[in-house]
Amino acid sequence: MGKYSLCGRRRYGNFDFVKVGNLFHPGQIEFTNRRDNLKKMKNALNHHLLMLLLGFLLAGAACPQAPGNQKKESNAAASTSLTMAQADDGKWVIMDSQKTVLYGVFLYDNGPDYPAEGLIRVVKNGKIGYADADTYAIVIEPQFDCAFPFENGQAKVSNECQTVKDGEHSVWESDAWQYIDKQGGLKKQD
Repeated sequence: MGKYSLCGRRRYGNFDFVKVGNLFHPGQIEFTNRRDNLKKMKNALNHHLLMLLLGFLLAGAACPQAPGNQKKESNAAASTSLTMAQADDGKWVIMDSQKTVLYGVFLYDNGPDYPAEGLIRVVKNGKIGYADADTYAIVIEPQFDCAFPFENGQAKVSNECQTVKDGEHSVWESDAWQYIDKQGGLKKQD
């Protein structure tokens, strides 16, 4: 294949083009007079349509993730895709494709939790866990009373904590902090 990936993609307007070398880079068109305009525009359009067609053909043949090449399991996964939405009561929740609320999103700074290292905090039955920030699938089951965002591959968590008011904000305090990694492994705070 050389140094170019057939799965490399580039966006032009509303279309994604497959990049094979410099094949899909649009050429610069300079119009010198009105008579040349129509001919150059027609040639440019034909060139781009041909590249679009070729791009879709190459993407389908070379990229397993291209449309039409997915396995049937991915279609089943797409039908059970999860979304984040704000419920009527103002809370942020994760719902399945049937609009069934599965769990809440941890509220931070008057809105849904910010992604940290690809994860967001979620709440279920009063406990905090972590979900993938893109798919919203639970990565670490909600099991903690206090849980900070991930930083440097770990997050500070505790089940023996108190929420203490600090002015208009609240802080968590605990003598039993632990660190959890992205696989769910716990270790005591040093």
